[in-house]
Amino acid sequence: PQAKDDAGLEEVRKVFNPKDGAIATLRQALGDLVIKSDGSWSQKPDAPVKLSSEFLKYLTGMTAISDALFSAQDGAPGMKYKMSVQPNKAIKQITGTLDGQSVSPASKEYSWPTSKPGVNLRVEQAGGGDAALRGYSGIWGIFQLLSNETHTGGQFRLVNVRGESGGTPQPILPDGSAIVLEVTDFPNGVRQAFDREFFWVSCPKQIFQ
Repeated sequence: PQAKDDAGLEEVRKVFNPKDGAIATLRQALGDLVIKSDGSWSQKPDAPVKLSSEFLKYLTGMTAISDALFSAQDGAPGMKYKMSVQPNKAIKQITGTLDGQSVSPASKEYSWPTSKPGVNLRVEQAGGGDAALRGYSGIWGIFQLLSNETHTGGQFRLVNVRGESGGTPQPILPDGSAIVLEVTDFPNGVRQAFDREFFWVSCPKQIFQ
């Protein structure tokens, strides 16, 4: 989602659709050679051929993307997640939209994709003043927003102003504290969906050992 030319939904569907995408075709071709446990694929002990660990890692990564972005019921792109803005005495409120949906300080369920893609957030400080916080255009905005921030578990910490090159990073808030976005329900249960390296899946050099 952070490539120079971002993939469109139709391109993503052709690869990751769990019903008839390329990853579904690959899974069907593997048949009983592999088993899935806790989101990871592994070799069946009695399989007649041995798959490389590199290939199994690739299969696990590609399947995780498919699980996060698509509905298992109808195979259409669609995910839901819950997020809140944690209290901070330096903040009056966070305003704006996530894919056209008004951001809420309380825990709220958001959908992706929507007819109004993109992220546009502003911060109103307790001491006065209103400023742009984060902005990303296109369907991958929510992923860019969260994957670009440091996080522990489901808490994503927005600390410094973005868009400046060189020099010392400037804090968003005068006291240097973080604006914390907390995700409590991840896209279709895939907890790593907003990690920086989630979409960094490399093709294996060899399939078999």
